[in-house]
Amino acid sequence: MKLLICPGCGQHLFDEEPDRCPLCGTPSNRFMTAEETEQRYRVATSRVTAQVQRLIVEPKLGIACYRVESGQDSVWIDCPAVFDRDIERVDAILFTHRDFMGACNRYREVWGTEVYLNDLDTGHRFARGHFVDHKVRGDFKRGRLRVITSVGIRMVSRYTSTTTCCSCATTCWWKARA
Repeated sequence: MKLLICPGCGQHLFDEEPDRCPLCGTPSNRFMTAEETEQRYRVATSRVTAQVQRLIVEPKLGIACYRVESGQDSVWIDCPAVFDRDIERVDAILFTHRDFMGACNRYREVWGTEVYLNDLDTGHRFARGHFVDHKVRGDFKRGRLRVITSVGIRMVSRYTSTTTCCSCATTCWWKARA
């Protein structure tokens, strides 16, 4: 399977090479291979709360993602656009939207990370090519995390924090369980 990555937005394109990125419009002559992105980019983390870290790709590529520690395991909300073997392993990746799947196949392959995506997003062209272990519809639990789905996936756990994670203005809520 041929994989190209857009350096404008981090979109992963499987077995296709359009003239421009279908998400941000970057010309195809700028697309990179996964190997090139692994050499050029790194994932940096910063603490948001005691249980939440923000992950960003440096130099900037794609969206910010979040790591949530639940005590039993750790999950990411969305995924960095590049694979970085030097960051701390994660147990699962929960996606708020099909556009933010990034390098989840590589993390799944190397670390055995489980991938969760809303069932309604799995057939979209941006999700094709990504392996999804759990196609979810409706609310569910993952360890101590109670996940509430609406458009994409919203996180609810026993931790308190609110953040807007990207330019789409979707707010992911981490708050106390009842």
